[in-house]
Parts: sequence; structure tokens; C-alpha cells
Amino acid sequence: MASIDSLEQQILESIDSLTPAEKRVARAILASYPASATRSSSAIAEVAKSSPASVVRFVNKLGFASLREFHEAVRSGLEGMYRSPYETVAPASSEHDLIEAVIQAEATNVAATLNRLTPESIRSLRTLFTQASSIAVMGGRFSHALAVYLHAHLRLIRSGTTIVHTADVADEIAHFGRGTLMVIFDFRRYDPHAEFAARYMKTRRGKVIVVTDVHISPAAQHADHTLVAEVTGPHLVESYASIVALLDMIIGDLVATNADAMGRRIDRVEGARTQLGDVVGRRPQLE
Repeated sequence: MASIDSLEQQILESIDSLTPAEKRVARAILASYPASATRSSSAIAEVAKSSPASVVRFVNKLGFASLREFHEAVRSGLEGMYRSPYETVAPASSEHDLIEAVIQAEATNVAATLNRLTPESIRSLRTLFTQASSIAVMGGRFSHALAVYLHAHLRLIRSGTTIVHTADVADEIAHFGRGTLMVIFDFRRYDPHAEFAARYMKTRRGKVIVVTDVHISPAAQHADHTLVAEVTGPHLVESYASIVALLDMIIGDLVATNADAMGRRIDRVEGARTQLGDVVGRRPQLE
């Protein structure tokens, strides 16, 4: 018997193999899963702004012969699932309990996020990053910090990396095109700038990676690769620790698989920093 969690995982793992219309179906289902997964094809299609035929094709791609068979699999795993998160989440009784709750939550998030990766997906990510002539990274209100983190590492190991700011997104991406890889971080509440940027990049024949949560950003329907991260923190506070671990893995793989070239690049950057330090150190101090 399939569990609710395993079916949700199956949907998440299918994202990159879906058409844009089917991705909208997946996102509509994940937005209020599992209840949404028991609706009719027409009801799901209406929410997804898609068609009943796309809903059927979506469940077929998951390995179900019909929507009815998909519904039966969902219902078979529903027992015990309708519990409020407040039933399992309580204020920490002490500082020690809070620390333990954070440790357990973050360990679970990191493991679940990294375990979604396969050798094939890691190779696909490596190809996207190494073959891009330029890379642009973009985040939202809080996830902008993740874009800055990735940009700082990429800038150290390659040239042609920029940060896109949502306030100026149209101006900044207008000249991107084939050869540009755009990495977009987008989590609930989803930023319309993210969906616009992903869609625009595809019209320019660029490549797009979307990093999002399990409810799937609308930008993912335009993505070449979607990375789904667990961001649920203890006491209903979201956390991006799993995404930092994901980015560390990506950067580590890029360095490890091209160590000599990366080493020379890092040496040049550090050499330039040393020369800058010498110049700054000789500057007269103002009295």
C-alpha cells in the first residue's frame, strides 16, 4: 500500500519530466495535498488552469492507469493524516528542548532534500552550470540571501555570474539569452517576479533552475531542472538550512569534478585579493 508521503514524493520526483501543463497540475495538487488529489479531473484542471486531459496524462506519468486508480492510492493512505500541525507541535518546555527540536528538524530537512537527488540529477546540474556562458541568480524577500550565498561561491570559481534584483528584474534580464543559466529561489508566498523571470528566460532560449519548496513555485513550470527542498522548521518556523546544504553539495561537485581549473581560478582570485590588500595597507590613514 502506498503511503501519502510516498505518493507526494513520487509527484515531486516527476516534476522535471512533466510538460508545463502537467506541472501546473502537479502544483495544484501539491498546494493542498492530499485533499486536492481526490478531486475530479475537471476540478483539478480548473485550479491548475489546465485541462482534464492534462490531469489524466499527469496521473498516467505517475504510473496509474486512470484517475480512479490514482484516487484509490491516495485514499488508501489517508488514515491518520488529518491532524492539525498544532497537535504535534508544542512550545519548547526549555532551552534544551528547543535546541533538540531544531537539531532534529534540520537534520530531517537536510536528509529529505539531499536524498531527492540522484546521480543523474547531479550530473544534469553539473552540465547546466559548466556549459552556461553566464549565470544569473535571483531570490525573493528572504531567499535573496540564498542567491547571494550561491553567487559568492560561483564568483570565486567562474566568471560571468551576476545577481538579479526583483525590483529591476525586467531591465536586468532583458539582454540574457541562449547560454545564460538562471537560478531562481522561490518559496511560499511565491513572488510573481520569479515566474516572470523563468518564463522570459525560456522565451530567450536560456536555461532555468528553480529551487522551491514542496508546494512548487509557479516558476517551476518553465524550469529545466527543479530542486525541491524541505523548509519546515520546528514550531512552524520555516528554515533554509537544507537549501544551504544543497548549494554546498552543488558547489562541492563543481569544484571536485574540475579541480585543476577551479584551483587555478581560486588562486587568481586570491592573488588579486592579496594585491588589493597590499594597496589598501599602504593607503595613508586620515587624521
